[in-house]
Amino acid sequence: MKKLVGLLLTVCVLGSAGCGKKDLPVPRNTDEVFAWDDISVTMSESGLLSVSGTVSGAYRNVKDVVFQLEPVLDDCEGCPFVPVDFFPVDVNVMWDSPDSRDFHFVVMPPDGAVEYRWRLMGYSVVESMPAVRSTVQRVAPPLLIEKPKQDI
Repeated sequence: MKKLVGLLLTVCVLGSAGCGKKDLPVPRNTDEVFAWDDISVTMSESGLLSVSGTVSGAYRNVKDVVFQLEPVLDDCEGCPFVPVDFFPVDVNVMWDSPDSRDFHFVVMPPDGAVEYRWRLMGYSVVESMPAVRSTVQRVAPPLLIEKPKQDI
């Protein structure tokens, strides 16, 4: 009987050790965190996407950047974002200058869709930091407005 009680006590102690708050990890040192600010994506008439923005916080901790694209086939408001194309960005050349928080790069999507949804993902040099995601946004080419002909 003592062995059974001892075994049950051991199982209860080991089982309760795994219980606790289960949330996404939160960085302890906020000095190591960066965030995307003021991201702008424009599409030229040829389909070239120009991405620019600013990184706030520990911008020097940006290790890897991936630009994700999903062609918009239907006007499905509220549908989950399912990227089809992934474009790794060279972080060594995306900065406007060596000490700048501003970045710029271009992407040419392979499928030539009329409209896209996109998201920018950033990964830190600090391995324990979660990926930094931008909000999912849409981009389409500028409207072609026919200018009225002028009489000469």
